[in-house]
Amino acid sequence: MGFWFPGSGITPDDLPPEMADYYLYDLEKTEDGYRPKCVSEAASEDSASVSSQAPTLDEMRDIQCPVALVRASEGCFPGSRPLIPDTTLEAMSEALGIQQEILVKGANHYTLLLPEFTSAWTDILTEDGPFQ
Repeated sequence: MGFWFPGSGITPDDLPPEMADYYLYDLEKTEDGYRPKCVSEAASEDSASVSSQAPTLDEMRDIQCPVALVRASEGCFPGSRPLIPDTTLEAMSEALGIQQEILVKGANHYTLLLPEFTSAWTDILTEDGPFQ
């Protein structure tokens, strides 16, 4: 079926059907595999919208439960900067009292939940501790 995520070797056939349907909704089939249906201008607009509607640091301080942050080392595309840069991470850590931060090397925003990367962070859900 062509590539799914560049360089990952993952295709929709490797995913549970409901997850493949979820991702394929935003993709169109091409001769070489798949490409996003949206135009880059729309993605940029969505990104700005998400950023402007993110919780403020004061709102984050109101969160009372233990917090772990799992973030991909790359942004939306391989080689791009993480969606949560270090300066933002520092502010979030202080506001949320982040108890654990895991940077998943090689993962990007879209691949963070795929099996090859989940082993890097899912143990925080099963260990004895505040995230159980």
